[in-house]
Amino acid sequence: NSVASGISSLRGQAELNDHQIDALSRLLRVLDENSLQVSPIVDQLNRFIDDTVGLISQNAHEVIVSKVRPLRDNLDKIQNDKIQQLFDSFGQLRPEYLSDVYNVFSDTWPERTSEDNAGFSAQSLFDAGINAVSSLGSADSAVRLLKNLVSLLHRTGLESEDNINRLVAVAYPLWSHEPRTVYELTGGFPTAKRTPELLLDLLKQVVEGLAEGIGGADDLLGALAREVRATRLEDIQSVTATLLAQPPQSDGSGNEDAAVKVWVDAVLQHEPQQVVESLVSESVNDEQAVRLFNHALANVERFSDVHFLTILQETISRADDRDKTSDAIVSSIGKVVKVLFAADSRKRELCRVVLSTFAAIPTLTRKADVARECAEYGLKNAIVDGDYDGSLSEDDLEIIQKFTGKIRAR
Repeated sequence: NSVASGISSLRGQAELNDHQIDALSRLLRVLDENSLQVSPIVDQLNRFIDDTVGLISQNAHEVIVSKVRPLRDNLDKIQNDKIQQLFDSFGQLRPEYLSDVYNVFSDTWPERTSEDNAGFSAQSLFDAGINAVSSLGSADSAVRLLKNLVSLLHRTGLESEDNINRLVAVAYPLWSHEPRTVYELTGGFPTAKRTPELLLDLLKQVVEGLAEGIGGADDLLGALAREVRATRLEDIQSVTATLLAQPPQSDGSGNEDAAVKVWVDAVLQHEPQQVVESLVSESVNDEQAVRLFNHALANVERFSDVHFLTILQETISRADDRDKTSDAIVSSIGKVVKVLFAADSRKRELCRVVLSTFAAIPTLTRKADVARECAEYGLKNAIVDGDYDGSLSEDDLEIIQKFTGKIRAR
């Protein structure tokens, strides 16, 4: 009766102080199974929970948190129907209150041991938490709630594709606030769908963070590269197309076309082939392609020599819808050779590809530019050795000889 009376004294609308919270927690912890069968104790504990649920319906913030704290480590002492009643009531709370209550139970959610005995509607709690994350005015509270949702997801067996996608989606607006925390949380779900909209949101945060020089901007750059790696290839292409469709925009600190620059750098770290495919795509116009190439050229070491040869071959053979891009690519050959074609064998491959493509180059001016840039890398020897596909016309040979000198067949 004294135990039951102790529990009864803590009911009501008054907030529990730390001493009362500790006392109730200790009292519940020492109760054994026999004690819990004593009617007055069970009755008062159930009434305490009923009162707490009533307070939750009133959104009495501090009082609610103080009432649930002694319960967090003693859920095994509470009847299942009362756990369900308590936890199912949390969905009524305002987002800021919900965050604090979830934080109390962060790592003590009852684990699901079979398909339907979690003891409460875990999915409803998860849904309420997801809705609350995007409604919280405080980024700190939102990140804290996000952590607790991850715990809830794992402990209660809610790892469906839809739940994981939703969790990652609500995390994205928080990147700039807690990049390392969000990096860790989203990294646990590499198969979650990273939509173009989410990636564009993260990219915007990265660009703004770099422009403002905020702490953690480098972490955001790393996050963007990691997220690109977890993104479907068609969605990478979609983001690239969206960015190129927009005119170049300054980031406010003097960096022109900052978004495309940062995006291309991130994609090149893990998916350089996607930059190649965008550059040679029929849906990308000349202005867009030259923008893309110039940014890629700043990180040309992330291409392979095969990547560059594909870009070169596909572009210089295009008609006048690639004039600017062809000019940029041809004029970059000297720089690219130093990085990707340093070995003599690779220079020979460069010349082989150029000669194999030469007949398809649409203008005399472009042919002359290509021959001039490649002459010093063994173009003459490649012709003499016949180390290329197809054949050169007399006119083409004459253009090349202006830069290589007279070529005599062996």
